[in-house]
Amino acid sequence: MKNTLLLSVVAATMMLAGCGDKETQETKEVAVQTVENTKEAMSDAGKEAKEMIKEVKEEAKEMVKEVKEEVKEVTSAPAATVDGALYTKCVACHGVDGKTKALGKSAILAGQSQEEITTKLKGYKAGALNVAGMGMLMQGQVKSMSDADIEAVATYIATFK
Repeated sequence: MKNTLLLSVVAATMMLAGCGDKETQETKEVAVQTVENTKEAMSDAGKEAKEMIKEVKEEAKEMVKEVKEEVKEVTSAPAATVDGALYTKCVACHGVDGKTKALGKSAILAGQSQEEITTKLKGYKAGALNVAGMGMLMQGQVKSMSDADIEAVATYIATFK
């Protein structure tokens, strides 16, 4: 009986061990499949992420290009076309509307043509014009202005009536 009991315990242990091996193998297979599926999903997600990044970069490049073009347009436009920005340094002497004699000496700007104003400003810039002793002062005011700026501010002043 002792032998039979011992034989029964050994048989049961082997059966349980065999079941465990089968379950362990199945668990390993499921785990391996899960890992493979996860790797594949991550790979797909990585590819999608790379594509999205590429698209965003392209869109960003296009936006930067558009902004650069807009900045170029704005910076190349004469400043006087933007609400008389160049005229702001003239206001102290000539008044907001161009109807003040600068230091009580100069002619009133309002009513002068764009051509008259352009000619005078270019004369002051060159140092060739000195009306009422204001040549040096006016030369200092227009010295940094480009020809396009002079044209633009003259066009702006010519709107004063």
